[in-house]
Parts: sequence; C-alpha cells; structure tokens
Amino acid sequence: TMGLRLKEGRNFKNHSENDKRVVVVNELFVKNLNLSEPVREQFEIDSVKYEVIGVLQEFHTRNFFNELRPTIFILSEEKDYAYLSLRVRKGAEKDTYSALQEQWTKLYPEIPFQGEHQKDVWANYFHSVDRSERFSDVLAFISVLLASLGLYGLVTLNVSGRLREFSIRKTLGAGIQHIASTITKQYVWMIATSLMIGVPVSYLFTKAYLNMLFAYPMQMGYSGIIISVTMLIVVLLMVVSSQIIKVVRSNPINGLKVE
Repeated sequence: TMGLRLKEGRNFKNHSENDKRVVVVNELFVKNLNLSEPVREQFEIDSVKYEVIGVLQEFHTRNFFNELRPTIFILSEEKDYAYLSLRVRKGAEKDTYSALQEQWTKLYPEIPFQGEHQKDVWANYFHSVDRSERFSDVLAFISVLLASLGLYGLVTLNVSGRLREFSIRKTLGAGIQHIASTITKQYVWMIATSLMIGVPVSYLFTKAYLNMLFAYPMQMGYSGIIISVTMLIVVLLMVVSSQIIKVVRSNPINGLKVE
C-alpha cells in the first residue's frame, strides 16, 4: 500500500504465530550493525530474542528535514490496530472518503469518523517548506535589488564625475560608439571579476544553506546561478545604456562648465 519494497528476505505472514518473534528492518539498520547477511540474524530487545526475516529498501519515515533512522517492524496484535491505510485510484479520492465515512457511521454511530487524506497528514511539512521557499524568495529579491541599486549608483556617480571629459570628447568629434566603448570597457572587467568571485561563493553558500536546512536536499543545479548572473548582466546593460544615452543627449557646452 505504501509502496515499500523488499530488498531481500520475506514479509510477514498474516496471522502467523511463528512471526511473533521475527522482524523486518530497513537498510540503515543493516548498515549501522555491519550485517553482511542480515536475514536470519538474531538479536535481543528487552530480553526477547528476535530474528530478521527481511530487509526493506530505504524509505523515509519522517520529513526531509530529518535524517533517516534505523527502523524495525514487528507484527502487532489485531487489538493494537489503530489505523487503516488505503491506496485509492486517482480521481476516486472524494467518493472513497464519503463511502468510508458512510460505512463507519453505520458500524459505529457513537464514534466520530476520523479520516484524512495523505496530503493533509503532510500539510504541516509542506507548509514549512513553502514558508522556507518564500523566505528564500524575499532574500533573493532584496539581494538583487541592493545589487542593482549599488550598480546604478556606482555607474551614475562615475559618469557624472567624467561629464567634462565626455563633453571634450564630443567637442573633438567623438561619436556614440566611442563614448559607449569608453564608458563600457571599465565595467566589463569589473563585472567579470565580481562574477568570478561571486558565482562560486554564492553556489557554495546556497548549497551549504540547503544542507543545513534539509537532511536530504535535492541536488542543486546551475540554473539558479545562470538566472541570477543573467539578471545582473541585464541590469548592468540597462544602467550603462541609460548613462550612455544621457551623455550623448547632453549639451557639451554645459558639460564644459562643470568643475
């Protein structure tokens, strides 16, 4: 029902008295005890001897914020059954839930029906992930905004300080291509150097942040880095272009008056 798969050995047999003293374990349990042949291995729990009959492929019993744990399954008594899990055909969830509720009311009218969809069981976990994602989005937006404002202020201040120089160049016949090249070339080296430093640092920092947040984070690709680099380059081109247009359209006579 849960999609768990046996790696070796067998599962429990229904209503088998012989299976009251056997267990099924997960791969991490076998790994931690260095069991080369776990099936038929015996150990004691509270002075009761158990035998391993099967090993399950690794699976998560908790959310991805937590690390996997060694897990042991034992065959419980029917009187200890507390939950019924159903695998439902896609699209039939609502009808199945209503049918279960109706049948439960007929059998146990004095006990309220307590049923949940699997997505509701995990709702708090997904809410935590969404909240973490929104927090990361806010941090990313603030970072890009600060970088853009800083870049705009740097370029604007630099061009304003060289307004007299550009006015002299225009008076001597410099065209838009020459002025654009003069303004742009210094920022090409600046942005190249900053990206050479910033890209690996940001990649390592983001990877460390995800590893700190999740015990088993998804593999991090390079798409986020590529997008952020593209955004910064676009911002730089927009800022530099606006300053080039400003210099080209300015009157060189006014620029020559600047001290």
